[in-house]
Amino acid sequence: MNLKTAKLILDEYTLAEFPMKLFNPNLLLNFFKKQPFKYFEEDKDKFDELPEIVEVWRGECYDKYNEDIIPMSWTTNQRVAKFFALRFRSLHKCWTLTKGFINKKDILFFTNARSEHEVILDPKKLLYQSTISATHEPDCKRAFCRCSFDMKNIRHLERLK
Repeated sequence: MNLKTAKLILDEYTLAEFPMKLFNPNLLLNFFKKQPFKYFEEDKDKFDELPEIVEVWRGECYDKYNEDIIPMSWTTNQRVAKFFALRFRSLHKCWTLTKGFINKKDILFFTNARSEHEVILDPKKLLYQSTISATHEPDCKRAFCRCSFDMKNIRHLERLK
């Protein structure tokens, strides 16, 4: 695959709203595993700054958990992950904020397009992850939702290698 084709596919993925609903998750993961680039030239400096063990974050919102979605898109910025978790909170019942760690060598692709510090990874390669779940307060007025994460409500999922 040449750089131009890879860049077109990667741009479509990063610009898509809910890309896992548009693309077959397994085909997409395979694409990222096989494409020869870990980053594009404009993101080289940011990628080089990452430590050997990278802290990554993922924010999700949903009405019902969908096990067909492969959580491949993460960020190195907690604020960005919170944005993705909470942006549709007035529409969805559940949201989660997940923190994980991955070896830099296991990152499939990195881009800072849209200043999101996005890391594409195979979730099976995470060394460790912990998830904070949030739900609406009983008296929540959905149109004016101010519910958020309770950092005491954390579920640890360990994947140590």
